[in-house]
Amino acid sequence: SYTRIDPENGVIEVGHIHFSKGLQKHAAATEAMFLMMKNAFDMGYR
Repeated sequence: SYTRIDPENGVIEVGHIHFSKGLQKHAAATEAMFLMMKNAFDMGYR
């Protein structure tokens, strides 16, 4: 989830990440994190 969302300063933090055993060490987990970060950058956060 996104935490510490600070639009005034353009920063956002990703936190509370929990992957199930079935998702750990799989490309889908990497893709999920990539999409979260891409979304944050696309919204103008750093």
